Amino acid sequence: MVILVRLAWIFATYYLPHVRAQGMSAAKDSLVLTWCGMRGLATLALALALPVSDAAGQAIEGRNFAVVTACAVLLTTLVIPGLTLPALMRVLKIQDNVELLGRKRRKLANRAQHTAMETLKASPDLDRLPDDYRELVTRRLQTLHTLLLSEESQVESDTLHGQKMAKYRKLIHISDSLQSQALDAARNELLRARNEPGVDPHMVDEIIHRLDQRTMILDR
Repeated sequence: MVILVRLAWIFATYYLPHVRAQGMSAAKDSLVLTWCGMRGLATLALALALPVSDAAGQAIEGRNFAVVTACAVLLTTLVIPGLTLPALMRVLKIQDNVELLGRKRRKLANRAQHTAMETLKASPDLDRLPDDYRELVTRRLQTLHTLLLSEESQVESDTLHGQKMAKYRKLIHISDSLQSQALDAARNELLRARNEPGVDPHMVDEIIHRLDQRTMILDR
């Protein structure tokens, strides 16, 4: 019953939303997710924690049944699936698809960069910058997808960081504001993508983390 209930739950919450986007893969994934629904240790611990008798010394009715049931759940949902899961994945030929994950990651990064560039071009503040600053801000955002795909945890600032002189502070403030607006738009686009069927939320979170690093090194 535990396995059947989990199968119904996975079918409703995972298979149906992903079947069009992933096709046959959604069916395989649903089966593996169902078989990975391992339960029992906490259930058995709670059953064993039940007192043997009440305050009056009378045996707790149903305690033995609860312990036996917990053992049965542990056996059928933890031991058996745990031992057979590798074989099931081999039969279904499920393995990490590095190329597919790379394409999805690049698609998200390019989507974020496109949104950032469109936001930058639409901002009236862009015309308030001199040509060299406008080119620098544009170049930064044109390479945003490279940053979002980078495996490096630290992001180095670029040459504008060393030019903070008093006469440039207004221009720096405008360029920071433009970049901040563009990066915020890119972040919102990624958050929308996070709720779309077929998009890995962990991958989106990873790219958003790198986007946050870009935001942190804006010139102040």
